[in-house]
Amino acid sequence: MVLLYKRSAMLGRIRPFVRYSVFRAGTYRTLFTSPYRMQVSLIYNLFATCISCGIKLQNENPLKPGFYRPPSAGPKLVKPEDESFNRLMDGLLMEDRKLLLNSSDATATLPQSVTVPTAAATTTNTKKEGDIQCIRCREAMYKSNFSWDELPVESIDKIMSTIPPDGNIVYIVNAVDFPFSLNRLIFKYRNPSQITFLVTKCDLLFPSAQLGNRYGTTFFKDYLSRTHGADPEKVFVTSGMIDWNMKDIIKALPDNSYMVGGVNSGKSTVIKSLLYTMEKSKPNYLSSKQQTKLEKQQDRMINSNVANRHQHTKSQRKVEQKFKMTYGPGTSYMPGFTRGHIVHDIDGKTIVDVPGFSANETHGIYGYLDPSTIKTLSKGVKVHKRGMYDSRYESVRNGQVLTIGGLFYLATPQNAVYQIKNCINHKFHVFNSMDKAISILQSIEKNKALENVFLVNKQSLDKLQKFIIPPFYGSIDLVIKNLGHLNITPTGKKIDNEPLVIYLPEGVEAIIRQPLTRYITRSLAGRDKNGNPLRKELWKSKSVTHLQRFNGTTPFASLLIPSTGSDNLQCISEYHSKLNDTPITYDNNTHLDESNKYKYWVNI
Repeated sequence: MVLLYKRSAMLGRIRPFVRYSVFRAGTYRTLFTSPYRMQVSLIYNLFATCISCGIKLQNENPLKPGFYRPPSAGPKLVKPEDESFNRLMDGLLMEDRKLLLNSSDATATLPQSVTVPTAAATTTNTKKEGDIQCIRCREAMYKSNFSWDELPVESIDKIMSTIPPDGNIVYIVNAVDFPFSLNRLIFKYRNPSQITFLVTKCDLLFPSAQLGNRYGTTFFKDYLSRTHGADPEKVFVTSGMIDWNMKDIIKALPDNSYMVGGVNSGKSTVIKSLLYTMEKSKPNYLSSKQQTKLEKQQDRMINSNVANRHQHTKSQRKVEQKFKMTYGPGTSYMPGFTRGHIVHDIDGKTIVDVPGFSANETHGIYGYLDPSTIKTLSKGVKVHKRGMYDSRYESVRNGQVLTIGGLFYLATPQNAVYQIKNCINHKFHVFNSMDKAISILQSIEKNKALENVFLVNKQSLDKLQKFIIPPFYGSIDLVIKNLGHLNITPTGKKIDNEPLVIYLPEGVEAIIRQPLTRYITRSLAGRDKNGNPLRKELWKSKSVTHLQRFNGTTPFASLLIPSTGSDNLQCISEYHSKLNDTPITYDNNTHLDESNKYKYWVNI
């Protein structure tokens, strides 16, 4: 580590102005332009930190955060089989060695199934400080051992207080539960027009980057600019998993950028993708052996054989995955994995990974789940397959209660039928009543056949909270934070105006929104090719499609209404009367149509 100091004639003191520190993936640079920024940054710049989570390292107390075991100074362990292989290899002639290894590199010792890109060649067997992981991260990443005590989450106020005033904010927004993942409190600290927005996990919404750029970029720019005043030129759609639009994002990111976002929004995954994109742009990205293998695969692909193309893609994915596992911040499906600032140099720009925040400083729904279950749910589902107008649906009716793993319980009113499309990565189950669902979970030991229905433990029932879904006309998305959504469409004739009711375990959050697919893909317009309106039953057979643009004049999403009694209609009336300070009535005589469909929505 090298610190350069410069005396300021005006301030009459010595201050550091450039710091260089060599880490495994390249040179990490920080510019100090203010005393405040220097004070905030010195903690994680001057002390050894965990390469995965960014916490300050210590090797004195195993019970305190940041504990690590110093790397051994002894020789590297070599397996007996490898020793025998190298000994026999040394006895071969140069031509025989080339023939055996199927490579022009005759100095090779052990064949590698996956060759790490050239950045790995700069590292040695002796670990540097920047290469060290704390014990918590090693246990989590290699043994899947997690402790909630070591996975803290902070409020947005605490996280933003660690960022210097001159730091540029890059807000990572999760597309899956949008706009749940967009916390308006961020605008207390920066003007929306100054923030760069990266809408990630878009591979779950679109089948290709081209469609994401065509439709997704249009909607998210419309929404963020018209609702919050963001600069449309600073809004990007991406996927950290498969590197969508990373070259454009690298060019657009300002120097001294701080990546912020909610827990599990995908910040660290995006940074890994940015690092990998930079590495691919370097010359000699592939080793000689890897280049030879790639050329052979390309030769076999001349005839456009599907199997060969698949093998080629699989080989490239292995290289990518190996790089992302080796370099950049640690990633985990568990919330609160990143615990400190981690500084990266990307294309000569300082990019800082910041811990994720939570609105209520709790783990929310994750606290009721097993780690393996969290991993499965976090993968999400392909909305472009399950959530479209022609996707498969299930019907729920007449007081039935739908649940997905016990994460929530959606109760339907009597004399009503709803079509449900599931965009959460777990199958749903339907009970005849709420009492039946609760009794099954409470005595799950006696109901072995239904064990796979529930993902949560019994403690989730201790403080169930009842909410009323605001009255709606047409289809809506019921969004569960960090999980996904259900698309709900009423069908048939309703006898009365009884609303849908949802029961949520304490800490679990939900909202409703207009169907997201309405704005991110071409949907049915309800008119024929001549522009004439069609009856509802003829839409699928005769309607043309169109892309609906978000105009910002109607509510896009709504909070749920807390239930304060058994009369749901009265609860709706009382709640809205308090919000508007004037009496508002909702009863069986209330009629909803296109003109007043959002009257009872509560803007988030």
